[in-house]
Amino acid sequence: MSFSMLKRRTAALLLALAVSTGVAVAVAPVAANAAELKCNSEGTNKKTFNIPEQLDPTVEITLCVRKNTAGNWVSASAYVEWTRGPIGIIGGFDKFEFNLRIEKSDVVKARYGCYPRDAINSLADGEYLCPSNEFGVTADGANTWTADATVRYNIDGDGLDDFLWDLTGSPQV
Repeated sequence: MSFSMLKRRTAALLLALAVSTGVAVAVAPVAANAAELKCNSEGTNKKTFNIPEQLDPTVEITLCVRKNTAGNWVSASAYVEWTRGPIGIIGGFDKFEFNLRIEKSDVVKARYGCYPRDAINSLADGEYLCPSNEFGVTADGANTWTADATVRYNIDGDGLDDFLWDLTGSPQV
């Protein structure tokens, strides 16, 4: 997924949230250098799940990390997208969750829960955005911040326990 695609989809999700909740959302232009954003390349974290007697979803998770130009905060986001075939029963996960992590030099500094299971189970195709809060940091000039995550999932009807899917982290900012 390209960066411009991610921005368009994020704006669409914010608009949908505003419409569904009745809360006004103001979107103002931001200077191009207000923050540095880096995300995984398309297809980096993509997996097709074999769901017994249901449509097999293909899930792609794009991890992004953002640091402001002053270097005093970072944030992370995970963009979850899934697709299935056009005919069949949807559902399939007893569990699909992960902790979105903000890491500096591979050391976890903050965690944010992401729980897209209900959305994935109820829609044949869809999107889900998991943003973190801004995490205050000391400006040190180092570009060693990343977003990372490990998905814990359990497939309905397979008779097995939870599985882990280690995602590839974002590039550094």
